[in-house]
Amino acid sequence: AGRSYGLQPPPELPTSLAAVADGRVVVANWAGLATQGVLLLSAYFYAGEGLTPRNLGILEDLARIVFTLNRPFLLGADWNMSPEDVAATGFLNRTRSKIHSVGSPTYFSGVVATEIDFWVISSSLSPFVRKLQRVDGIGAVSKHRPVLITLAGRAKSEMFPMLARPAMYPRAPTLVVMRSPSGVQNGFLSVSYTHLRAHETKANL
Repeated sequence: AGRSYGLQPPPELPTSLAAVADGRVVVANWAGLATQGVLLLSAYFYAGEGLTPRNLGILEDLARIVFTLNRPFLLGADWNMSPEDVAATGFLNRTRSKIHSVGSPTYFSGVVATEIDFWVISSSLSPFVRKLQRVDGIGAVSKHRPVLITLAGRAKSEMFPMLARPAMYPRAPTLVVMRSPSGVQNGFLSVSYTHLRAHETKANL
């Protein structure tokens, strides 16, 4: 088990999400940048299909997750589609998001070179983006070139429940039982409640 770096399971997701059940969408919550945290989503779309019902279904599931959890998101994916194809679906307007891409190929197969690996993030997070970089060489994954996104902003500390020492109760009054100056009167003792400290108590019982 490694460090989570603030990653937590997200709150309860909508039911009947086929893309999540099939392992094509993974969701986590990151306690950073926004008060309620930021959704981190990863998706893998079906290859060689473009905007087929199956891939549009994945987009629909992603939109439902964003709407239900209602917080800013970072979505990195092997889209198997171009940025233009994704923009044409209306997904960006529905989720108030923007595409962040390097503008150069991220997938290479023979003579084919296309850009199908990129980010879609909430418009509210766009001002925090500082760097977008295609990872070549050692960081390459098979025929893909991952795209690294860097954001800068004030970190939000995670809240943890802690036990606090309770405040001290005020000192209880000292109960002093004193005989009346004339001693026992009518068979009763005279009772006095006082705040005298022990060294100041001079009553003789």
